[in-house]
Amino acid sequence: MAASIFHNNVILTFIFIFPFFNPTFAGFAWNSVAKEPKSSQNWVNHGGDLYNRRYAEKETMISPETVSNLRLKWEFIAGKDITATPAIFDGTLYFPSWNGNIYAIKACDGSLVWEKNLDELTGLNATGFIVNVNWTVARATPTIADDLLIIGISGPAIVIAVERLTGELVWSTQLDNHPAGIITMSGTYYKTSSEEEGASIEQCCIFRGSFAKLDVRSGKVLWQTFTLPDNFGQKGEYAGAAIWGSSPSIDTTRNHIYVSTGNLYSAPLRIRQCQEAENNQTVPTSPDKCIEPENHSNSILAFDLETGAIKWYRQLGGYDLWFLACNNLSTLNCPPGPNPDADFGEAPMMLSIDGNGTKQDIVIAVQKSGFAWALNRDNGDLIWSTEVGPGGPGGGGTWGAATDKKRVYTNLANSLFMNFTLIPSQTNTNASGWVAMDAKSGEILWSTADPSNSRVSGPVTIANGVLFAGSTDKQGPIYAIDAKNGRILWSYETGATVYGGMSVSNGCIYVELLKLAHRGPPLTIVPQRTHYGKYNTTRALCAEPHFAPADSHSTSLGIISLLALRKFHFTCELSHVYPTLITFSSSTCPSPVNSARNCAPGAVRSSPTIIRSNQLASDTERFSFRPNRAFRPGGNLPT
Repeated sequence: MAASIFHNNVILTFIFIFPFFNPTFAGFAWNSVAKEPKSSQNWVNHGGDLYNRRYAEKETMISPETVSNLRLKWEFIAGKDITATPAIFDGTLYFPSWNGNIYAIKACDGSLVWEKNLDELTGLNATGFIVNVNWTVARATPTIADDLLIIGISGPAIVIAVERLTGELVWSTQLDNHPAGIITMSGTYYKTSSEEEGASIEQCCIFRGSFAKLDVRSGKVLWQTFTLPDNFGQKGEYAGAAIWGSSPSIDTTRNHIYVSTGNLYSAPLRIRQCQEAENNQTVPTSPDKCIEPENHSNSILAFDLETGAIKWYRQLGGYDLWFLACNNLSTLNCPPGPNPDADFGEAPMMLSIDGNGTKQDIVIAVQKSGFAWALNRDNGDLIWSTEVGPGGPGGGGTWGAATDKKRVYTNLANSLFMNFTLIPSQTNTNASGWVAMDAKSGEILWSTADPSNSRVSGPVTIANGVLFAGSTDKQGPIYAIDAKNGRILWSYETGATVYGGMSVSNGCIYVELLKLAHRGPPLTIVPQRTHYGKYNTTRALCAEPHFAPADSHSTSLGIISLLALRKFHFTCELSHVYPTLITFSSSTCPSPVNSARNCAPGAVRSSPTIIRSNQLASDTERFSFRPNRAFRPGGNLPT
């Protein structure tokens, strides 16, 4: 976001479409002699900070020596998917869910601070562009902007600001009036200016990606810069170049904002003819004869923070048309194939390296092509490039790399399951995995395959020598990887696919889980039976003493567990498969909320008996509650 009469503030976001995921939230804890954190580790947007590094720099409790002590502390079930890394500020987590709600919960025990339904809050009508979603949703990490929370809406392309402490609406601003426009990624806030950025999918093919700066106090658009020349609403011209991944980085010294863009949705006839004459040969590291200077697709760009002018750009990957946007491949608007789908699904990270004894300020981004690029922050000159592994429509790298200023870490989705060689083991694999590079040279230091042999698509997070990553395997493994050598130090099966990235704060990691909803007829949940459907939660795993090993989830609906000296279970009779939350009181968290909440539409339930840890007579206690009244989605039960 941008200037106000008090100060200027920067928030950057993106518009795109990715409606397919259903994550969960969780937290973990451990018992350790590690020193207390020097100060609170906030996580203020998707990238965690102004530099988009996904680096918990203040973390001291979690380390390669202590990470195996992580234990599940609590679990929060929102009722539908969560696809955003949770933001954290002063002990409170903020995140959206695909049920149309925004949540604020306490980091210490997962209890509810507030929740807001976006339909009710904004009065918006969903565009219906996202399949099977006819309500207003947000899918990106909210941005912390002092006393405000900035949230992008996934259609229409609107940004809202709410009071961080209460969730009350402050302002709403539309960035693009196209019916297919949505905000897909997180903003970046800076106290001298504020930006929001967006991209969307047009009805193939007139949409142009853009980046905008907004006043954080009023929502006023201060400037908006497009990534392609004006097509005047005419098909058959340039369209696309959306900015859709990660969160922008801001260089306060140079007054630059760094973003990266997606591929084209359509190109002028002269460009298509050029490409056909070149026999569709696109080489990521070589200039493409068919790329015109005003074509900023598949590019890294630097915008002027005050004016929005493009200070420099570097097109990487050449001619690339996303033909999947066409739907009907027989139309004239659809490009010739094959096309590499080599867009950027993440914004550049900012860091400094030692270049031959001289400090060199660079940005680094990993592309879906499988290439990582390091550019000079002053002018976009290439410092190094590395092919980290095979690219593909799903990556390559996507959604968010991380850096601790010494190494650069990325996921490698390998969506086409191509063979490549792991380093240093020289093992051949066609799996997904993770790769670390030397930040100074781009040299690959290690690469590790996903042990579950599934696809890894979510962003990675680095904290005190430990790299955290998840997998889309149905068991939902999360991994702690030694940042120095790629060795897996610890893993935990969440029971639900991990797609969103993890945030880290004060000895805890917070993870969202994704489970695909049952697509059949309505289901009846029967107590004490295994899952018929899937559920979505947020969990916390933390550094606290006396936590029992994580329990296996055995009830039909799912368990909300606070693992202390005892294990807790509950059962619930519902007419739908969406989950219910029970929060147990904890002596370590002030003013706990003891309530069950978030059943699905049409479900019925009653107040449960709240069992505190000091009331348990045995290692495992069960309780259940019976339905006795209708329940409104998002409503609360009496406590």
